[in-house]
Amino acid sequence: MAIKTYVVKSGDTLSAIAKEHLGDASKYVELARINQIANPNIIEVGDTLKIPDNHSTPVEMLDLTEEVAPQVNEVVPEVIEEKTELVPVSYENHVNADFNKNNFAIKPHSRIDNEAGMREKRIQYLTDGYTSENPPSRVDLEKLMTKIEIPILNGGKMDQKTLIVNKKLAKEIQSVFVELAEKGYEIELADGYGYEVEGYEYRTTGSSGRLSDHAYGGAIDINARHNPMTGPRDALNDNDGTKYVVNQQVINIFAKHGFYWGGDWNTSCDPMHFSFTGW
Repeated sequence: MAIKTYVVKSGDTLSAIAKEHLGDASKYVELARINQIANPNIIEVGDTLKIPDNHSTPVEMLDLTEEVAPQVNEVVPEVIEEKTELVPVSYENHVNADFNKNNFAIKPHSRIDNEAGMREKRIQYLTDGYTSENPPSRVDLEKLMTKIEIPILNGGKMDQKTLIVNKKLAKEIQSVFVELAEKGYEIELADGYGYEVEGYEYRTTGSSGRLSDHAYGGAIDINARHNPMTGPRDALNDNDGTKYVVNQQVINIFAKHGFYWGGDWNTSCDPMHFSFTGW
């Protein structure tokens, strides 16, 4: 297997590098895995990337643990971005988890209203100290958002979608969609809409007038047409039987990265919905 190296230049993106060297921009996901890049949107000028020879072993078949020996006189750059592997904390210790260390994991099917103060703690974390009763203005909320590219599996092929999310959850949300694609979970391409994934949107919910969790950039909806909001019942047992239905594996992946599932709500189950702030 032949592997070459590439030094990142100003203006480069991982998808552009994948398109130039592998002939397919969507293969940025594989480049991120090979190079152990936690956030594919963040590469630094001067980084040396490992790139497989496009005319030999397909990137999907590479041994991702293989290291490339530095060439003679090659300067190996320091890692600028900290790449911290997420270590799930126990559910019992979750309330005391240190968000600054990315300890977001929760037990699948847990409910935030069973954890005293957790919702407000998470809102304050995402908004730098604001609360649900005293939220930031729309202008200030939008300053907390960022655009990310997420990998999408559809029809057995890889694609990507741009999503707006809270900056503090960008790595988590990208990791979720990398893992969903790796496990074979597909996102529907809906006519006139695009891929059925929704992130940040400034809006309120129902008659309460409170901000939706989408307004904090901490909620994700997937495959809405196949996972509609229902009455108080087990959403997992009430689906249309297609590959787009949220299953236990999807729930586990989101929980690993700190997202509660709307299908666990006591009323108005919302199986399309995953929220870092719990509602």
